[in-house]
Amino acid sequence: MKKFQPDETDLKILRILQREPDRAINEIGEEVGLSHTPCWRRIRK
Repeated sequence: MKKFQPDETDLKILRILQREPDRAINEIGEEVGLSHTPCWRRIRK
């Protein structure tokens, strides 16, 4: 199993979720430059 290596986008998503855990995935995606599905997949990683 590969070790998770977060890139800059992953880190941005994590910072947003730490600050505002109830924020909508669409809003997070807009802020980091991703659509809903890729953003959700990165969160699930």
